[in-house]
Amino acid sequence: MNPTEPLIKKGWTRVLVFCVLYFAVLLAGSFLILLLMMATNVAGNMQDALEQLNKQDSIMPILFIVLYNFVIGVLFVFLFRKFIDKKTVFSLGWDLKNHVSHALIGLCAAVAIIGIGTFILIAFKYLRFTGWIINGQDLFISLGIMVFVAVAEEMVFRGYILNNLMQSTSRYAALAISAAIFGIAHATNPNFSWIAFINIILAGFILGINYIYTQNLWYAVVFHFAWNFLQGPIVGYEVSGLNFQSVFQLEINGNEIITGGKFGFEGSIVASVLVIIATLVQAYVYEKKLKASALISSSS
Repeated sequence: MNPTEPLIKKGWTRVLVFCVLYFAVLLAGSFLILLLMMATNVAGNMQDALEQLNKQDSIMPILFIVLYNFVIGVLFVFLFRKFIDKKTVFSLGWDLKNHVSHALIGLCAAVAIIGIGTFILIAFKYLRFTGWIINGQDLFISLGIMVFVAVAEEMVFRGYILNNLMQSTSRYAALAISAAIFGIAHATNPNFSWIAFINIILAGFILGINYIYTQNLWYAVVFHFAWNFLQGPIVGYEVSGLNFQSVFQLEINGNEIITGGKFGFEGSIVASVLVIIATLVQAYVYEKKLKASALISSSS
């Protein structure tokens, strides 16, 4: 056997094996953390433990789960990349030198969507700011949490899953499948709903749209971090159903399909529309660049 040949030859098979093992270990570990919360009297029962995770004054349990998810995600990607794919983790797309512009696009896209969406909700009186408070310690911990989440999830979902699926099918089919897996992975989050499920899948599209053309992770990592950090610890929405102490205090009223309710902005149809528009605009730009590049190559 060629030492550089993957141990499992088909990309989709590697993804299947990875997902089964990764999610099994992830769920088992999260369950053990909840049991530990009960054993140490942090929570009286499993329901109480789950509720503790969604209180603004209990950021540490969320931090422990995020750290566990980060370690498991990085470890699984490293092991699969080294022993199954026979490639390096860096080759998943960690080169920043030629991709600073993509990282900045990710930052701007996240800020624009959260900003425009919030402005729309304020303009139609679904949302109003009631005050602000800065807790430096919680803000710093929240920042760390969002960094860990962005790096780990992008390594797993875009770096490993999307990367390997692209070796078995077309770029857009791979993007759709990876986005669906991303949506299913968030199904256990608090206050999950059908529109939240759709929006998490749409998030999988906008997070992966750059990767299918560049095979670089920095756009997705920066977008993911900025999206979560702005949405929760800064503006004051829940983040995928999880509550964080925030700089701005919000009062949200009206139809939860429009506001996102307790799942946060990610559960809002306003987010759906804005994410779809942003994804289509980027897809158009990348396709145009790809065709222009192909035209130059064919004429040279």
